Amino acid sequence: MNIRQLRRHRIAMWPFPRAVLDLDFVRQRYWWGGQQRTTAAFTTYTLNGSTFDQHGLTPTATIDVTVALAGVGTIIPGALAVKARVPLVAPGSARSIVGVDDGTDNERIQVRCSTANVLSILVTDGGATTASITAGTPVSGIIDIFAASFKTDEVLAFRAGVAGTADVSATMPTVTTFRVGKAVAASSQYPDAISRTVL
Repeated sequence: MNIRQLRRHRIAMWPFPRAVLDLDFVRQRYWWGGQQRTTAAFTTYTLNGSTFDQHGLTPTATIDVTVALAGVGTIIPGALAVKARVPLVAPGSARSIVGVDDGTDNERIQVRCSTANVLSILVTDGGATTASITAGTPVSGIIDIFAASFKTDEVLAFRAGVAGTADVSATMPTVTTFRVGKAVAASSQYPDAISRTVL
């Protein structure tokens, strides 16, 4: 097996080794809690007009897709990787791809797309931003992978061979829910396709 074949094999692995949650929206297959799941196992699975295509799930403003973190496993400290298509046009406000929260925007770890069309990780604890890191500058319209790790006093982000500036003073939120496609607040839905996320 050559290097290219090995890379393709690793990308195709599902669920991803040591993942506590792996949601593949291209193939519409879902895994957490040590087993494959159906949509009936989500805490909420309300698409409200969200669509699937060869790139994955494109959410609407009222999507409600969540997984309760109880029983999923340890997530903080932890890491999160997201594969998504970067919007052709930058959103007018920061938009959430996926994240963990407590049902509010005051306690959350979120991967999102900024108004500059850059993917980033945002950590909010007690209503205050404790980390916000971007890594690289994506090209609009491409499928991109953004990864981050998070623990107290260390939040790291990485994209396409570029590491963001580490945060060495972050505090961690208390979270209960994994949320897909938008944040808790209205008008926070991601404007393009979400292909896969691994926690």
